[in-house]
Amino acid sequence: MGYADDGLCHNSEPGTFNYECEKPAEWIGETESGHRSGYCDRCRHHGHEARGVIYWEKLGVGKEKGYIN
Repeated sequence: MGYADDGLCHNSEPGTFNYECEKPAEWIGETESGHRSGYCDRCRHHGHEARGVIYWEKLGVGKEKGYIN
């Protein structure tokens, strides 16, 4: 099991000293550089780190291209 698929949301907001959401992940987000991380649905749509994601994969479904924010 890796960082992306450990089942947790890893979104972190500025000023939180890297405190991560840690709610159950519903999505895997992938940046242009290939970094993958888990996100809950709320952080997918409103999270600071989610802004750099270009591919979304619904856990158990598949990839979707496009920015959310």
